Amino acid sequence: MPRVLLFLLTVSLLASAAGGQPPAPVPDYRSVAGWPQLPPGLALGPVPAVATDTSDRMDVADGRANWVRVLGPDGQPLGRFGEKRAVAGQLLMPHMLCVDSRGDVYVAEVTNTRVQKFTARAVGDAVPEDVAFVALIDKTEQRYVVVRPKGFDPKRANTAVVALHGHGADRWQFVKQERGECKGTRDVAAARGFLLVSPDYRAKTSWMGPAAEADVLQILDELREKYGVRRVVVAGGSMGGTAALAFAALHPDRVAGCVSLNGTANLVEYENFAAAIAASYGGTRNERPEVYRSRSAELHADRLTMPLAMTTGGKDTVVPPDSCLRLAERLKQLDRPVTLIHRPDGGHATTYDDTVKALTAVIDRLPKAGAGPAR
Repeated sequence: MPRVLLFLLTVSLLASAAGGQPPAPVPDYRSVAGWPQLPPGLALGPVPAVATDTSDRMDVADGRANWVRVLGPDGQPLGRFGEKRAVAGQLLMPHMLCVDSRGDVYVAEVTNTRVQKFTARAVGDAVPEDVAFVALIDKTEQRYVVVRPKGFDPKRANTAVVALHGHGADRWQFVKQERGECKGTRDVAAARGFLLVSPDYRAKTSWMGPAAEADVLQILDELREKYGVRRVVVAGGSMGGTAALAFAALHPDRVAGCVSLNGTANLVEYENFAAAIAASYGGTRNERPEVYRSRSAELHADRLTMPLAMTTGGKDTVVPPDSCLRLAERLKQLDRPVTLIHRPDGGHATTYDDTVKALTAVIDRLPKAGAGPAR
């Protein structure tokens, strides 16, 4: 059959299938200004694929960074997963992705020539418990997540890793996300037989303000009573790393170890996220200087007697490393147990391996669980 006749027949059949009706007009799509809302210093690389899940979150494949970044419906970044590695659970040139009805993400990679499945649902023995409590400070309902390790016995003297999420996230970040900081923290806690605890601490823009501080203190009391926790390691990334340092400076008697991943140690000089921090602290640094100073660990190095580790990136513009570098130097002068992992070419992220190194450095220096007062 001549090609022209075949084409005309195909068009005729398609028109008949459509009832002879002309196609509906294309909607007048227009670009939405200001979307996505990325913080200063955070930019997307080449984007070969995007997909949305049942909660209207968007997964964005970043072909240059070799990870998948998750954005909320408003375009705010919620986190990411994947690192530039060939091993399972990491990514090399993610190229296509899709999300199923359960929220599982499937990622096709060019360099690794494979398709991986990522899930945020609980697997194996580590089933998260979502715990609600009434905050003593204002009588509101607040929440935290507890993940018990295999064989956990609440009657023993236990250790908890309290993982503090980043700006824009919530209590599920360290429990579910596959990014290096989150997975590394989960894996270390599980390998050591430690309880993993992840609080909202007034999500999503906490920065360890007074209400968040009160919530964490209340949670620590509950952990001691319900789970036999005698040692607490506070850890976190970005805002959570800042919050970990702030809480350790505020309550060194309650903290046995501290790990800050890409945090700041000086909120008096920190310029980013100013509106969110002011809302959490009850005012600007000029209006509430004592709140900002009390949460600036660099200004209270003498109070940081516990083992402490920090990771920083020399090219991090979201949370610049300078204050943590100065704090590390001051702690060394005071002969304190401090570990600094600084990557001059690093940005606003800590790899899985560096997360494990930082946590291990602190945990290996902890006092025995039954020694001294509860911390």
